[in-house]
Amino acid sequence: VLTYSAANIDVDLDLEIDTEAPFANLSVWEALKQVLIASNSVVYIDNETIMVQGRNYKTGSLSYFYGPGDTLDRENIIGIKEYNNGAHRIFNSITVNDTNYPDTQSILWFGLSEITFTFDFITDTDKETLIARNLVEQFRYPRIEFQMTVSTDLANAVDFFDTIGVSHPLRG
Repeated sequence: VLTYSAANIDVDLDLEIDTEAPFANLSVWEALKQVLIASNSVVYIDNETIMVQGRNYKTGSLSYFYGPGDTLDRENIIGIKEYNNGAHRIFNSITVNDTNYPDTQSILWFGLSEITFTFDFITDTDKETLIARNLVEQFRYPRIEFQMTVSTDLANAVDFFDTIGVSHPLRG
């Protein structure tokens, strides 16, 4: 059984929709996916509780993970795989309905990577610009991605979007 509380809903971009009519013929999941993208947020389950939060990283205490060869012998990483530079997730020009927002510097550095969203529930061009800018600011630069295996107690101490530090020197 899942529980829900409005206190667990904390979207990144909190805009009022302009019209609810487009949701009439959508499943709840399809409507929710569109609203989550527009608000730059994610939904997940934490201990049987539905959580919604913006994609922003949490600040505060960091969790550190160390690979083989750590000079202080703090090795706690079991393995790393699926490493990539994150460039495939760059979007530096986003169009919402007919409103485009590009990030010129990102386009110069990484080349044009664009995507278009149609959100029929948003009709105001100022809101379209806010949504596009917010998404571009989230996805304009690459972020290294990988799958890391650590012990269960360490994994359970980290939440979604917690900031972590990883020291895993490559061996020759």
